[in-house]
Amino acid sequence: MIDRIFWRHAQAGFGLQDLYRTLTPIGFRQAEYSGKQLKELAKDFPVYTSQCLRSKQTAEKYAKVDYAFEELNPDQAWQYALAAVQTIEDEQAIIVGHMPWISLVIAYYLRTTPTTMANSEWYWLKFDEEKSFWFLYAHYICPNCVTDDVLDNPENEPVLIINDPNTYQTYAH
Repeated sequence: MIDRIFWRHAQAGFGLQDLYRTLTPIGFRQAEYSGKQLKELAKDFPVYTSQCLRSKQTAEKYAKVDYAFEELNPDQAWQYALAAVQTIEDEQAIIVGHMPWISLVIAYYLRTTPTTMANSEWYWLKFDEEKSFWFLYAHYICPNCVTDDVLDNPENEPVLIINDPNTYQTYAH
């Protein structure tokens, strides 16, 4: 089975040069939360990112970046990002990227309408070769972070949803 995890970069600050924008302190914490979940669920997946510092910083909370593609940069059309993703030969991969292309690529695979993604949110897609279609296996939503104290509030726990491909039942963790 082919696995593709699409992970939006965590919160970044503003800067004059888009490629060099860095994560904010909240962004680093968001990436830690998301990266921790991925480490528990997705062992040793190769990591693909854009050339942007913020996507690399996000990815590094999971593992070192294996590949950085220009086609995954935020100024690229979603079709270029999709083409880059389709060149990945690994059975399993994590792709760290940007809005809007990341949601458009997910929508393309799932044959659905694109939606916005929160900072450090990820979607895990699997390809069922027997049935020849992509399905959403898991979805992780990081807490909505406005200030540091929001992350520490137990009412703002991250949400992990795992879908059972055999029964298509959904389990929230």
